[in-house]
Amino acid sequence: MNELSHLQQHLSENLFAAVSEVTKIYETYYSSQGIDGGAVIIIKDLDDLEAFLKAHPGVDIVNIEYVDVIEDDGQLFLNLAILAGTEYQFSIFLPRAILRPDQLEKIMSMEGLN
Repeated sequence: MNELSHLQQHLSENLFAAVSEVTKIYETYYSSQGIDGGAVIIIKDLDDLEAFLKAHPGVDIVNIEYVDVIEDDGQLFLNLAILAGTEYQFSIFLPRAILRPDQLEKIMSMEGLN
C-alpha cells in the first residue's frame, strides 16, 4: 500500500479505490501467509499492454479468472484477474476501449462471474 499512495494523484477516485481494494486483498490473504500472491498492473494504452505482454509471454489476456468493470468519469475500465501460476495472479486494470472486439467479447461474456 505504501507504493500505491504515490499513484493516487494520477488516478481518478473510482479507479484508485478499485486498485486499492485488490492491493489490500493481496496483502491480507497472501503476504500474511508468506506467499507473493500477485501484482496489480495499471495499463493506460495499447503500448503499455503490448509492453506488458511482451515482458510476460505466458500471460493470455483472454484467459481470465475474474473480470470486474469500473465506471470512471464516463470511461469503462476492466480489472482482469489472470492466473500466472498456482499461487500468483496479475490484476490488470485497463481501459476497455483498447481491447480488440474479439478479446472484449470473450472477456465481457464473463462479466457475470464477478
